[in-house]
Amino acid sequence: MTSIKKIIDLNQTTYHDQPSYPGLPRIRINRLFTLPIDIANVSELHLHTHAGTHIDAPYHFEENGETLDNIPLDRLVGEAVVINLPKKPNEGITLEDLKKYEKQIKKDDIVIINTGWYKKRGFNKEWLKQWPYLTKEAAEWLRQKKIKAIGIDVCAIDQYGTQDFPAHHILLSANIPIIEELANLDEIKTERTFIVALPLKIVGSDAAPARVIAITF
Repeated sequence: MTSIKKIIDLNQTTYHDQPSYPGLPRIRINRLFTLPIDIANVSELHLHTHAGTHIDAPYHFEENGETLDNIPLDRLVGEAVVINLPKKPNEGITLEDLKKYEKQIKKDDIVIINTGWYKKRGFNKEWLKQWPYLTKEAAEWLRQKKIKAIGIDVCAIDQYGTQDFPAHHILLSANIPIIEELANLDEIKTERTFIVALPLKIVGSDAAPARVIAITF
């Protein structure tokens, strides 16, 4: 068996009243029972399906698309290429950006895009409204490359304020799951890694929070 050198946590931390996609409700974590008054500590979570680090299923934007519980796990686990593309507020990730990595992006890869934006997470304009986004042309190119999933370190893969959501439609209609709000991508020091992205198994869901790690062998 190949030995594991390092496991990197790619999740944003989930906490009470954390930042959430504009227009969606805040996350609440309440204590139901508390030691030593009660026999155990028990909490309840109130969160939407796109809270924190999460995975979008095709059903998110496609009426007849796959729900999250029906996505084969091998589409969310596997070889990945890490693309480092530092970006400015509201700046698009373009076809020209991605073509620089054309030889590195292989069929059935999970593509991980590191813009560095995960470091800005908070109740600020940059995180909540000005994140970098994947352009329509870039999304179409990735679809043609037959990648099996994509991950990015921002609130959403499309630009804030869009009414069309082109990247979501292009990728999800091709059954390419989208992993959003990744973190700690600078800790991946190699161009290729192994990704495990496991969402909560919620029946009929458009998305779900997920635990995502990168493994270095």
